[in-house]
Amino acid sequence: MSGTTLFREFSSEISGELYLTGIIYHDTDPRQYLLIKHVKTPERYANEVGTELWTIPGGHLTGRDVVRLPVMRESSQILHAIEKVIESHITLTLGIDVDTIEFLLDPTIRMIDDIPVMSYYACHVHGRVDERLGYLHTWATYSDAAEADVDPVSLREIKTLDNIFRERAMYDEVERELNKVEALIEHMKHFTTKMP
Repeated sequence: MSGTTLFREFSSEISGELYLTGIIYHDTDPRQYLLIKHVKTPERYANEVGTELWTIPGGHLTGRDVVRLPVMRESSQILHAIEKVIESHITLTLGIDVDTIEFLLDPTIRMIDDIPVMSYYACHVHGRVDERLGYLHTWATYSDAAEADVDPVSLREIKTLDNIFRERAMYDEVERELNKVEALIEHMKHFTTKMP
């Protein structure tokens, strides 16, 4: 099966190639995000004055990455297959293991050189980044990243994810409080039924 067959599900314009950008985070408080610099091609991510920028990991996913996958019809099967490729790619290029892969942007929204971009985020679960594989690295909170020399697109994606995590935490807190109120109401009902 060719990559064209796999990715035609996303868009009729796709030529069998997809660009992945990934935000890898430590599930800590405050949450930290992985930033890298390319040792072999530092000029690839530099600003207008030549300062090398930190960026989130990324890479091309092509037909050779999915050639051994079975034919898939459902979008959930396609995403699961992409998740497996992402896990393998991160292990091979950075030397770490991740879990809980979720997708941040629809691949039809953003393009790099006419190639669709799919952004994902994943929780770091094991291992240390092996800089012998060609990347310098650092872990930074969003506020630290905002003060550093970080690629603007990478910083925007980190900010988007940081906001998602903040909203989830807020909703979780609201749900906990609602559960307390419901338990109190049930207790009051039980108490009032016993009254003469």
